[in-house]
Amino acid sequence: MKKFLLIPVALLLAFAAGAQFTNSWIDYNKTYYKFKVATDGLYRINKPALVAAGIGNTPAQNFQLWRNGEQVRIYTSIAQGILGPNDYIEFWGEMNDGKKDKDLYLDPAFQLNDKYSLETDIATYFLTVNAGEGANFRYTSNPNPVIGNVLPAEPYFMRKVEMNYKNRINKGYARIVGEYVYSSSYDKGEGWSSNDIAPAPAKDLENNFTGLNVYAAGPPNSVSFTLSAVGNALNTRAVVAKFFNTIVLQKQMDAFNTLKETVNGLPLALLINNNNNLRVFVNGNSVNKSDRIVVPSMSVTYPATFNFNNQNNFSFELQPSNEGKYLVIQNFNSNGQQPVLFDFTNGRRYTGDITIPGQVRFVLPPSANAIRKFMLVSQAAANINNIDALTEKSFINYNNAANQGDYLIISNPVLFNDGNNVNNVDLYRQYRSSLQGGSYNAKIINISELNDQFGFGIKNHPASIRDFVRFAKANFNVAPKYVFLIGRGLSYLDYKSNENNADADKLNLVPSFGWPASDNLLVSHPSTFVPVVPVGRLSAINGNEVGIYLEKMKQYEQAQQNPNQTITDKAWMKNFITVSGPNTNEEKNLFKQYLDVYTNIVKDTFYGAKVEAFEKSAIAAIEQQSNQRITDLINGGLGFIQYFGHSSGQVFAFNINEPSDFSNAGKYPFFNVSGCTAGNFFVFDAGRLNGNLTLSEKYILTSQKGSIGFLASTHFGIPSYLNIYNTNFYKNISKTMYGNTVGNQMKQLMQTLGGNPNLDFYLRLHLEENTLHGDPALKINSSPKPDYIVEDQSVKINPNPVSMADNNFNINIKMFNIGMATNDSIRITVKQKLPDNTLRVLFDEKRLSMRSIDSLNIIAQVNPLTDKGINKLIVTIDDGNAVDELSEINNTLEKEFYILRMN
Repeated sequence: MKKFLLIPVALLLAFAAGAQFTNSWIDYNKTYYKFKVATDGLYRINKPALVAAGIGNTPAQNFQLWRNGEQVRIYTSIAQGILGPNDYIEFWGEMNDGKKDKDLYLDPAFQLNDKYSLETDIATYFLTVNAGEGANFRYTSNPNPVIGNVLPAEPYFMRKVEMNYKNRINKGYARIVGEYVYSSSYDKGEGWSSNDIAPAPAKDLENNFTGLNVYAAGPPNSVSFTLSAVGNALNTRAVVAKFFNTIVLQKQMDAFNTLKETVNGLPLALLINNNNNLRVFVNGNSVNKSDRIVVPSMSVTYPATFNFNNQNNFSFELQPSNEGKYLVIQNFNSNGQQPVLFDFTNGRRYTGDITIPGQVRFVLPPSANAIRKFMLVSQAAANINNIDALTEKSFINYNNAANQGDYLIISNPVLFNDGNNVNNVDLYRQYRSSLQGGSYNAKIINISELNDQFGFGIKNHPASIRDFVRFAKANFNVAPKYVFLIGRGLSYLDYKSNENNADADKLNLVPSFGWPASDNLLVSHPSTFVPVVPVGRLSAINGNEVGIYLEKMKQYEQAQQNPNQTITDKAWMKNFITVSGPNTNEEKNLFKQYLDVYTNIVKDTFYGAKVEAFEKSAIAAIEQQSNQRITDLINGGLGFIQYFGHSSGQVFAFNINEPSDFSNAGKYPFFNVSGCTAGNFFVFDAGRLNGNLTLSEKYILTSQKGSIGFLASTHFGIPSYLNIYNTNFYKNISKTMYGNTVGNQMKQLMQTLGGNPNLDFYLRLHLEENTLHGDPALKINSSPKPDYIVEDQSVKINPNPVSMADNNFNINIKMFNIGMATNDSIRITVKQKLPDNTLRVLFDEKRLSMRSIDSLNIIAQVNPLTDKGINKLIVTIDDGNAVDELSEINNTLEKEFYILRMN
């Protein structure tokens, strides 16, 4: 199959219900006190901060600290009782890393480096009070019996030095179809890395490890080297790593594959006599000189002396020992204070002996643990980070039925006030809870609550939404039916790249998943692509925009619920247009072929659409001339617009006009765009705050104009795969799931196409990235029954009036089905009631019912002996009422007309 991209115009499974969820660490009977940590270091919570939080009289033994759902060991300056004015809680704090990101990956093994988070560097800690002393993790103060020690000093330890690159976020695995295309899943090779490395003779990636303090008398072949690397182009290559000029690793790694390789048993001689330094060179050896690779990390493990390079904090590991160990550490910057050694593995805290100048000494007890992790920390005031303020946090218990709902609005408090003290998010909740809005048990879920409870306080982490939705699906008494994200979002790449810009938080009110952004993956199980709950989003940045969409939704659904079964009120709902925007003759023919298939589907049962097709008249990048016919159709009322062609986030290749130019209040179409990036409203653009809306946002957020829903991709589209998606989508909305909500129709499509674990990469990315901008509970116009109708304005008599001089006259009848299209046969009769009240049958025939509109043309003869005067035309569709319809009172039309005497 030939694959090509729709180039943007600008460029020309089953899971166990009993699984543990990420909120399992929370005791909902407790109050928590949260604070942020942005850098690794020694932290203290002093008495004044505890007093200010209202927990100053809590006994020291009752404090408990949490990070990322795990309890953190703490040390209290007194073990028991209420802390005094100068007492404190002490712990080793760590910035946010990438460990929470691991479960975001399509395969957790794809994460090559978890040192840095892809979301934020700031970690959140939660302090609480727990009277069960035995359950509270502590560092115990242990003696340091240097006096009387008989153990010999340890000559070396196995030190690991590493380089974790943070030059850029590598987008990971890709395929090339004219352009690089990516899945939204966190994929192989995705994450922080070095910049691109080109093949020789270009400059290698060079890293200089300094201050190694190699123990020259160590085991001769005790050096290990670990390297992770990622291919970034579709070439063959070998990855080569050298220590100075000696090759230590050479491994084939073609295309977009990855490598994480450890080489053991390297000669210690490679590190000796090089001024305590090691220069590592890495290159991708390829014949293609435009080839590119990146390196997420590298590390070297070797025997080192206990020279700690004048550091304030120093981490190291020790092997097990049956006799204990005696450490004499030199060149540690203790600033004249006795440093503290934390044994992370055994939960012990030792105070160093500094009686011998320039040395810090420890005598450690025996330990059977395979490897013990230690951190030596200076107690100098400048090395201590004080937590001065705690924020009280009481978690919402979603196990309680009162906090559960079947229609979940996940939103941000920024949107809870439109500037006039009106909370349109809550008004939306009220509407969805009303009879007119569907009688759902609608609930608003604060994204801040999800960040803290399911995302461990990590700001805008996509797992906070995903894990909550999974929790709700598994634990709510009534499983949620829909998730509506109200609030604009950014892809994590856009957010991370702009996190220091104050506007980023204004544009990332409710996060999405991955890059390119995918809301569908926010509501899927890990490593799968099928939503467990239908999802849609409203890309609003203020409460006023929420109010605009709410009003449009009310109008849209009121029109659907309107009991008046008239042509004016209902016929527009079945109007459907297709628009093609090709750039080549080949595309022109292909797109027409696709659109003809969709047309045949929607014209048939049960949708019964009245379809009109439009095509770009010239093979050029953009058709500048707008089509007045399309504008007229939109203004008159359209149910659906299908665009297939080139696009971007700002424009179509076919100029359909700006939504602001329309006058279609209350008659909003659903818009399906099969192109490139038309659904990408997840980009960072500060201009959005000043009215620079994307294409999708214009259609959805323009007041009293535009569309009610907008389905489009956040990334590139491949025509053949867009066609697979659309064909199944139209079968769902027109046949198998006619009358259901668009959210369920999309969910079923993804279940049908995405249930295969060996799913084609291209199809997978289209399922991930086709995003619904709009409410997933909306229904594309439909009807539970047929409804055949004929009205006065749809019957024309020519000439009118008729003269006795005419031998005959013409009757043209337009008949409509403003309801569901079926394969029923119906009887149509046309009778003429003469002035003497006798009936003349002009037409009586049983035929297949019309899908949307049909016409009948009759030539009636004039009888000069009987017809002069007032006549009445009686048109009846479904004469005899054989078909069950929404309304039986609009099947018959009686229309008077005159037949005049001659002259």
